[in-house]
Amino acid sequence: MFLQKWLINQSKTLAGDLMSEFKVCGMKSFVKYTWPGQKETTACLVHATMVVKLANAMGFKVNMLPIYEVDHHETCQHEINPVEN
Repeated sequence: MFLQKWLINQSKTLAGDLMSEFKVCGMKSFVKYTWPGQKETTACLVHATMVVKLANAMGFKVNMLPIYEVDHHETCQHEINPVEN
């Protein structure tokens, strides 16, 4: 019983440490898209490419729309981890 509780506690600590490593991309968004079942979001070119590759691997299409507004200042909100930096 003790070992089981200890393992659960360790896994929660590890998961918390891993989640705290993630940061928001913050680069300027160039496209907007809608992932099935989600609200419309924006992405930088790097994350837009990743979204398209993932959708293709899953067998469906994601429509990307370019953002043309001159005064557009929205940033990419995709999470990144230290490995991507």
